[in-house]
Amino acid sequence: MIVVTCSASNKFLDTQGFKDAASTAYVNNTPLFVTVAIGLSFIAATAYLLVSDKLACIESGKPTIIKRFVKFLRDYKGEISKIVWPNFRSVVKNTVIVLIMCAILGVIIWAVDFGLGNLVQLILGK
Repeated sequence: MIVVTCSASNKFLDTQGFKDAASTAYVNNTPLFVTVAIGLSFIAATAYLLVSDKLACIESGKPTIIKRFVKFLRDYKGEISKIVWPNFRSVVKNTVIVLIMCAILGVIIWAVDFGLGNLVQLILGK
């Protein structure tokens, strides 16, 4: 069993049920180094993406990623404002209609199943 903690492991590790359990304290900055490396990689990749997009947009005359994203957000806001939410009465009415249709369909399926089951019993003579 391996338990890795960021502070003194004897505070968090219960060794009562494990005779051979031992705790080891690691004093290095590897997790910090990895976190910083991932963060710097993300920043570098984002900068590369934005710069390469800007250069490609200058050549082609198209808008940049940031302009396209801002346009998307404006269009999204406009589309969201067009949504008409139903009122409580229409929700209840539609729910009742759906439940009645489910019941009717269930009765039809039951009737067909019951009829075909009796027909098979009649044919087989059981």
